[in-house]
Amino acid sequence: MGLLTTFQAAVLTARKSKDKNAAFLAMISSEITNTAKSAKIKTADGFTYGRQATDDDADQILRTTTKSLENTLAGNDKSPPIPAGTPYHDQLTTQISLLKAFLPEKLDDETLKREIREAAYATDSEVSIKSIGPIMKQLNAKFPGQIDGASVKDHLTKGDC
Repeated sequence: MGLLTTFQAAVLTARKSKDKNAAFLAMISSEITNTAKSAKIKTADGFTYGRQATDDDADQILRTTTKSLENTLAGNDKSPPIPAGTPYHDQLTTQISLLKAFLPEKLDDETLKREIREAAYATDSEVSIKSIGPIMKQLNAKFPGQIDGASVKDHLTKGDC
């Protein structure tokens, strides 16, 4: 079962059980659907809008929402961090953990280094920052949503793969 199907099933289960987070999950589900419906698609006659939501849409929305919630929790230039122990802090923490449960884990450092070497070998590239394009393409195809581009760049720059 793909990410989108799994997430939609969880939303339905939360609604049926009257879970306190059902409204939040339903809002995220709507955002995934709206992202797909508003997608601009090039056709022979020009452009059209709308398509079915995909696992990639779900992954993108879950990741961006999680990052946004984490930034809200940590604070920024315009607002201070949310104090621990407050109801709002608890709510944000719960929402973040709910969304993270659907996302695949990022690769650990040692696995990432090994996969960088393997991707370089598979693409006949050298293990250096000059080859980041083909290496990232290979890694993202093999591990969708599990690769941190900044970490790959860091390892390739340091040459510690």
